[in-house]
Amino acid sequence: MLMNSNEKKALRAIQHLVTTARFKSYHKESHEIIAELLDDADHVCNLLAEENIDFQRIQSVLSAILARHPECSTTSLSLE
Repeated sequence: MLMNSNEKKALRAIQHLVTTARFKSYHKESHEIIAELLDDADHVCNLLAEENIDFQRIQSVLSAILARHPECSTTSLSLE
């Protein structure tokens, strides 16, 4: 089954969160920040795995993540 555009963007957002967490670990950032990013990635995974995917909800979650972590890429955390 092929992914639609929003699914691909959500997957890229998850990848960005994991990559950001990895980058922070390499630079010895706090474990709490790294864990929060990984928890956020897990949350988006769970939303993407739902039977009826609510992309507006996913975008709201991504926007909230960006508000807490402004160092993340705005374009990577957007379904638009």
